[in-house]
Amino acid sequence: MPRAFICILSLISLHACRPAQQPTATLQLRLRHAIHRTVIIETLPGDSREARILHSATLRSNDETLMLHIPVDEEHPCRLHVRNTDLSVPFILHPGETSIEGDIVLPSEMVVVRSSVNTPLWAFLQRQWEQAEQNASSMEQAEQASDVAVRQQWISQYDSVRVLVQRDYHRYADTVSSPGAFLYTYTYVDFGRDFDSLKAFILRTEARFPHHTRVARLRARALDYLKTFEVELAIGDSLPPLALPDALGNRLPVSAPGRHLLVNFWSTWCNPCIAFLDEEKRLQPWIRAGRLQVVNIALDAEKDTWSFLTSTRQVPGLHLIDTGVWEGPVIRRWRIDSIPFNWLIGPDGRILQKAIARDALYDVLKKNLSISTL
Repeated sequence: MPRAFICILSLISLHACRPAQQPTATLQLRLRHAIHRTVIIETLPGDSREARILHSATLRSNDETLMLHIPVDEEHPCRLHVRNTDLSVPFILHPGETSIEGDIVLPSEMVVVRSSVNTPLWAFLQRQWEQAEQNASSMEQAEQASDVAVRQQWISQYDSVRVLVQRDYHRYADTVSSPGAFLYTYTYVDFGRDFDSLKAFILRTEARFPHHTRVARLRARALDYLKTFEVELAIGDSLPPLALPDALGNRLPVSAPGRHLLVNFWSTWCNPCIAFLDEEKRLQPWIRAGRLQVVNIALDAEKDTWSFLTSTRQVPGLHLIDTGVWEGPVIRRWRIDSIPFNWLIGPDGRILQKAIARDALYDVLKKNLSISTL
């Protein structure tokens, strides 16, 4: 066999055995007034993963254009952050080129992100942000209006626009062809307690993005989460044991052996929840007499706000918090799906009442504790 032919075969063989190169994302960054600032590219938290820094670089002049090359296995949401500034730019990292321009001394709305994936996404997001900004002014008008009818008109307008914005996010996430854009906009989609629609929505993503690993992880996590609500705790069930932290970080069990126990779920941003807390003050005599234990559990990521509110409102009972909110141990173990919500537990640890209304709380407790008067 001729030597030249053997060499050609060897080259072909070596090329065939060479591992395939991983696709690369090329980021072209032009940020004005950012001299000596550090630019950080990091993943956005998702599918139960923490944010992870992918790249960082420091600008040496005000007119420098940074070119970053980042290996990328598949599309996923990221953000550009300039250290010690408020500038935070979401974008989809994907194979190919993306251009990001902005000025750190101007509002973040001045940022421009361009690429085959990011240009249509940003056009959609800009429309949503503009509607949200206009809607915020409607609420300001409602708060300033002295006439009740005028105030209600502004509130109705605010609610209508909010529903439209939410519907747009839902429609976009359900139809966009980019898996990265889907992952980003999914975080804005809210199905409330309509778990059947959420499940159908999640299952549709399997057909649209069958080979995308991050979408697959999201789908598995969402379906696992939905299983939580397939069977809820009923009257007569025993309350599964659970311990949660108090303001000092001490993990305390939610139990009251030999006494009635009122377990109330709330959050600092929920006005009806706050009203329920105030109603609990009427229960003080039963608490002092040792007949009743009250445990207020906040599903809230704002621990400082929770600590301040519980200490200043002088609400009775034990105060615990689950900062995991809708993915924390309370939801996983006790399977509640909304707030405000509560249980009345008997001395034997079994559920006696569920979802007691605020205006019925006193009478329900009075009946169950068999006390005629206070």
